[in-house]
This record gives sequence, structure tokens and C-alpha cells, in this order.
Amino acid sequence: MPTTHKSIAHSPTRFSAEPFLVQPEAVAQWWPMARPLLAEAIKRSLGRCSFGTVHDALRRNERQLWLAIGGESIHAAVVTELVTTKTGFKFCRFVLMGGIELAKALPNLEPIERWARDQGCLACEVFGRRGWEPVLATEGYRPFAVSLQKEL
Repeated sequence: MPTTHKSIAHSPTRFSAEPFLVQPEAVAQWWPMARPLLAEAIKRSLGRCSFGTVHDALRRNERQLWLAIGGESIHAAVVTELVTTKTGFKFCRFVLMGGIELAKALPNLEPIERWARDQGCLACEVFGRRGWEPVLATEGYRPFAVSLQKEL
């Protein structure tokens, strides 16, 4: 279900590893620059998502695009989605993450977490490969469950 999002101010002329939220109406403007940063994450999704499905979900406001900008270039891109379980538990899931300076950009997830709290979320969840675990552990992210898969 689409959600109204409050924009976070940003300045594309200074390096800010602090991600900002791209509004749905601005996705078309930012997508060509964010897309290459997300290529590896989409590839690793093993068909769970594609550039087309992600772009469409962003434009429909079903997922959110976050960017960290330094100078005139984007250093990191994150795609999130809000999830509400049948019990009413609401959380923000980090669906895709990628970039060229992730070590600088990802330790500062506070703007996304703050936004998620403002949306009524009780937690943030990262769905990703094990390599994210040590990077995000310093920010308080802990293993919650294990996902196992067997390709058929």
C-alpha cells in the first residue's frame, strides 16, 4: 500500500554519507544514476527482483529509494520497503544495498531508521548476504533468523 513520505533535506554538492529519501515523483530523475549501484544486489537476488520490478515499485511508492551523495556522484543506494505482518507488527526491510563507498554510507543508517520510526515501524530488517553482518553489527544489527535456500 502506498505511503506518504516526508522528505529528508540533502545537498548534492557536499559529501554526505547520510542517505536521503528520493520521492516517487523524482525516481525517474535519479534511477539512471542509482541503477548501476544496485546491479550486483539485483544479480544476487537470483530472480527475486529485477531492475523493472524495483523501478516500478519505487514509482508506485511501494518501495523507497535512498541515496548517499558525495560531490556530484552517488556513492550508495538503498531500497527499502515497509512491511506490516498480519499481527500488526510493522518494520522497514532493507531490500537492496549497493554502492562504491558502502563503508562510509552504511554505518549512517540513522536517517532511514528515524524515517521508519516516523512511519510507525518497530524495527528495521536487512535481507542480504552474510557479508553485511559485520558491517552492520557496529550499528546494532544482530542476526534474527536464518534463511536457507536450495535451487531446483
